[in-house]
Amino acid sequence: MLMIHFIPKFTKAIPSSLVAIVVMTIIAVVLGSYGIHLQNVQDFAGMEIVGGLPEFHIPQVPLNLETLSIITPYAVIGGLVGLTEAVLTLQVLDEMTNTRGRTNKEIIAQGLANTVNGFFGGTGGDAMIGQSIINIKSGGRHRLSGIVAASALMFFIMFGSGFINAIPLAGLVGVMFMVVVGTFKWESLRYKGKVPAQDILVVIVVSVITIFADLATAVIAGVIVSALIFAWEKGKVIYANVEETNVGEKTYKINGTLFFGSVLNFKELFDVDNDPDKVILDLKYAKVSDYSAVESISSITKRYEDAGKTFKIVRLSEDCKRMFHNANAFTSVVIDEAEAEIIEYPYV
Repeated sequence: MLMIHFIPKFTKAIPSSLVAIVVMTIIAVVLGSYGIHLQNVQDFAGMEIVGGLPEFHIPQVPLNLETLSIITPYAVIGGLVGLTEAVLTLQVLDEMTNTRGRTNKEIIAQGLANTVNGFFGGTGGDAMIGQSIINIKSGGRHRLSGIVAASALMFFIMFGSGFINAIPLAGLVGVMFMVVVGTFKWESLRYKGKVPAQDILVVIVVSVITIFADLATAVIAGVIVSALIFAWEKGKVIYANVEETNVGEKTYKINGTLFFGSVLNFKELFDVDNDPDKVILDLKYAKVSDYSAVESISSITKRYEDAGKTFKIVRLSEDCKRMFHNANAFTSVVIDEAEAEIIEYPYV
């Protein structure tokens, strides 16, 4: 870790990670000659890594639904993890290099490469955050650097497998620790009190689930938690500007988004018992997003009808009109399109 940190301060001609691994391997070999063994890659793998060219073959598995049922869960999890890490890696590299990557192109290339890779006995892969940051820290900035890194790894495995077997895990752990140090956004520790507590909660949930489960599960859980928090917060941002005339007419001008998360607050805006005989719902500055909102408006309309009062809706957007039209079979709302153009309700 010290070598990776201090070597770039003197020279960047040689990647500090490579220097650290070579030096640690030499130290491990020297210590081994004195009877002190440091656990290496061969010990971790449980076998000696032998290089060689891959051979093309067709997977010898039965093509039926049973095989598909076995493969599908792992394929979905692997795909989610690969896509997620590729996108996140691309975002981190864009920030580090002040560039803009093409996410769609990266995902398509990754999918094609993994498809071909499977016919040569390889496992699926993606844009690994650790290797990518090592590449950037070592001076790589263009596509050629990725090709060189992949080619070098291939030649190492094919012709330098003996050296790979001797690499001590201590050296690799140090490299990965420095990757973590370089990747972690240390300024996020100062976010408390400066960013919404909901965002901090999502970060904690995703981090904990990643540790105890896997990245795919963590991402799915993070998306669900974020969606629920958004719905909860969005549901609270709805209010009404109320205007009442001397002729016994009251207008509720709704501001906000009507959806499943805001229908309870929306219903509390109305005072059916004390309202006059004529009530108008102005939706010019509101958006009806789902059928939960349509149903809530329909139930309010029925409450006014049961009280012997008229309740009509004016100034809907075309999307809202279409939604009410599609839900006409199970709603009882009254939309006054005739007055939509001649009634002027100043927005307050």
